[in-house]
Amino acid sequence: LAALAPVLGPVRLIGVGASVHNARQFAEFRLALLQSLVRHHRVRAVVLESGLPEGLAADDYVSGRVDTIDFAAALQYGFGSFPEVRRTVEWLREWNLGPGRSAPVRLLGIDLPASAGSMVPALDRLAELVPDPGVRATMALIRPIATRATGPFFRPAIARYDSLAPATRDSLHEHDMWVTEG
Repeated sequence: LAALAPVLGPVRLIGVGASVHNARQFAEFRLALLQSLVRHHRVRAVVLESGLPEGLAADDYVSGRVDTIDFAAALQYGFGSFPEVRRTVEWLREWNLGPGRSAPVRLLGIDLPASAGSMVPALDRLAELVPDPGVRATMALIRPIATRATGPFFRPAIARYDSLAPATRDSLHEHDMWVTEG
C-alpha cells in the first residue's frame, strides 16, 4: 500500500470498484486499503453501492448516532450479508468513535434506493435533518400523497401516481420549495 502514496498525493476522489462481488480476498484488500487511506490520506467519505436513504442508516451507525444497525436494511442488494462488508462498517464505527473522532468518515449510499418505489424514506429523513418548521409543515402535507403513490418498485409507484386525481397531483406543485442560504 505504501507504493500508492506518491500517486495519491493531492487526489480528491479515489474510486475502488468490485468486478466480483463476495470475493473474500478482494474485500480484505479493500478494507486494508480503506484503513490506510483513512489513516494517512485524509479520506473522509466512503460511498457504497447501496440506496441513498438506506445508506443514511449505515452512516448513523458508523457516526455513533445510533447503537445498532440492521445490516440487511442499511446495505441493500445483499451486501449486508457479506462478513467483509460488515467488518468494514464496524471498523469505520470504531475509527469514528476512537482515533478518528476529530475527523470522522461518512458512509453514504449512492445507488437507487431499494425503496425506489417510494419517496417516503427520503421525506422522513429530510424531516429529521431540516429543523425549519415551514419545511416540516410542507413535508407533512406531501407525505400522505407520497404514501398513496408508493409501490414496491418504480413502475407500480408511477401507476399509483398516475391514478391520483389531477387536483391531488397538482397540489404537490403548490408545495414546491426553494432552499436558499441566508
